[in-house]
Amino acid sequence: VAGAVHAALDRAHVALGEQLWEMGQRKEALEQWEQLPKLVKPSHQGWYRHAEILADHSNMDRSLGDAALESLAKALASKPNEPAYLRLEAMLEEARNRPDRALQIWEKVRGLARDPTQELLRAEARTRIVELIAGPGLPNRAQKRAAAVTDAETALAKGPSPEALEAGLFLAELYSREENYTAAVQMYTKLRDLFPSDPDRLMELAVAQRRAGLIDEAMRTYEQLLPLDPAREIDVLVALTEISHDLDRPEEARQAAIRALERGTNGVRALLRLGELSERRGDTEQALWCYETVLEVEPDHARTRMQLADLQLKTGEIEAATKNFRDLLDGGGPADLMREAGARALDLAEVTDSIDELLDIAVKRTKREPNADEPRDFLLATLDRADLEQVEIWLRADGSAHDDNRVAAMRRPLVAALSRGSINNRMSAAEHLGQLRLPDTAVHLARTGAHLQPPRDATHAVRQRFMAARVAATRAAGELDDPESIPVMAEMVGD
Repeated sequence: VAGAVHAALDRAHVALGEQLWEMGQRKEALEQWEQLPKLVKPSHQGWYRHAEILADHSNMDRSLGDAALESLAKALASKPNEPAYLRLEAMLEEARNRPDRALQIWEKVRGLARDPTQELLRAEARTRIVELIAGPGLPNRAQKRAAAVTDAETALAKGPSPEALEAGLFLAELYSREENYTAAVQMYTKLRDLFPSDPDRLMELAVAQRRAGLIDEAMRTYEQLLPLDPAREIDVLVALTEISHDLDRPEEARQAAIRALERGTNGVRALLRLGELSERRGDTEQALWCYETVLEVEPDHARTRMQLADLQLKTGEIEAATKNFRDLLDGGGPADLMREAGARALDLAEVTDSIDELLDIAVKRTKREPNADEPRDFLLATLDRADLEQVEIWLRADGSAHDDNRVAAMRRPLVAALSRGSINNRMSAAEHLGQLRLPDTAVHLARTGAHLQPPRDATHAVRQRFMAARVAATRAAGELDDPESIPVMAEMVGD
């Protein structure tokens, strides 16, 4: 129980410190974080946590890097061989432009991170060592490079072992960093021969061969890898698709992509990639075939439908592009993709004079995802481009009076937009509610006019936008002439 309490206090102090830091209260934030060594047990973990947070903020204040090293030294005093602590020390030394000291620490990290669970940490240390040795600024660089290469070659000469594998990976990465791709291929080939049952070695060799321009050799290596590593099958087939396309072998590229598709839904990546490459080369026919084939198998694959619609738009297939953009909006997908699709659909709707059709899609999307921002934003953007008469026709649903269900469906997201999202959207929602004169909205508008306030640290321009939004909401509430809004309006006058 005590441990859980300390952990909760730890998180609370970190979170409060972050809030204070963002508000510009740096001294108070540091005071919160200084509590961590007292709260986190064992204490060396508390000192490490303190150092880690200071390091994360040292780009704003360089003195925090020195303070982080002081706290880290206390953690290392208790745990001098903890790889995670040493990693942070190496990063801080690099930030202080002390590459020689950083190199020593990274080498220690690499030597200590031997457990299989520390593979990523070991790989990071290897990469940083390569970068320091191959890059500028390291004192006695040539001498240190020669010593590192000699040590690695000695380990390799002793035959297969974890040390030999690490040494070979280091040399291959060093040669690649120095753009000596032939030497890198030779080293990966040696590792493949030393560890013939390890599919990772084949994958590394294929990538190196491809980088060195040995395309046919890379294809053969990928083909050897296929039956050995089912988990990588899709990745290999994607690579074979790309290589076949680069060699201008369209039929082989198609076959590799189809083989990937036959392996399951994840295999659509190969066809999607082939479509992108074909489109880049100007082979519109193959690109369209790729995208359409993906959608036959995965009709809800939003990214592919977006790319197909974009390509149709470029080739002048306006009707087909319009349908795909609207199908995409109707089906849903990631918010960023929906924003792109929505913008293009609106542009096409203006060109084809069919904003009213998009209005129906926009309202349905807000009903389906009532708590999501993007559908509300799209509805507001649609209303911005629609004529008031078009909206009135939609609200009447072909009748002479407003349809209650449609009024409720329109009112709900617009009222929600008054209190969520950007200030521009809040202002837009207020203006549209005022124009449409929807029932049961005056009180919401009045409250917005009475209580909407900018952030304390807002700029003058932002404050002006908030004031404009308050005015728009208040005016809209007043024009609705709803008695229920009078108390709120009176409260505003009293203030």
